[in-house]
Amino acid sequence: MTPKQLLEITSSNPEAYELMKKARNKGNVSAVFSGAAGFLIGWPLGTAIAGGKPNWALAGIGAGLLVVGIPISAASTREAKRAVRIYNDDLKKEALTQFDLKIGLTGTGLSAKLTF
Repeated sequence: MTPKQLLEITSSNPEAYELMKKARNKGNVSAVFSGAAGFLIGWPLGTAIAGGKPNWALAGIGAGLLVVGIPISAASTREAKRAVRIYNDDLKKEALTQFDLKIGLTGTGLSAKLTF
């Protein structure tokens, strides 16, 4: 599922929704770092493969951005999973408490109907 879909689903649970917003924001920041890192690493590699003189300083900066982006991405994933866990746990609690018991008399005796 996309972060946008998860935000829509968790909107009924304020705690899960706030965590999901944080996860989405961290994911966006991580994507910027990772995209820039990929470009800065890929450009010198492409230049080297093409036979040119690569600027390895760019690749070093890209590697640094990648080192920063990976923990942010991991934090985003961790918070998204936590938001889903909170949302699902809340659903389980609701499911256990929402039931209807009807007891009555029928033409042949006593009846009980449990709906959940």
